[in-house]
Amino acid sequence: MSKSVFSSAIENSDWNRIEISAQSDDFIFSINNMLVYELTDDRQPTGALGVIIEIREKNPAKIWFDNFGFQNR
Repeated sequence: MSKSVFSSAIENSDWNRIEISAQSDDFIFSINNMLVYELTDDRQPTGALGVIIEIREKNPAKIWFDNFGFQNR
């Protein structure tokens, strides 16, 4: 089951902190410490880390990364 929350979490003219917390098959997605999405998905028990960004023609954007990190706890 998933829960989606739409909000003004993204700062258009500033840096944004994107965080994904995964524990077992539960995932929590936060932007600037604000919960934006959570879900449970047990279809793939192991995997790798990846980032996918989709930019649509109607809403062009520039994407910059600073201090990209991974913590395994």
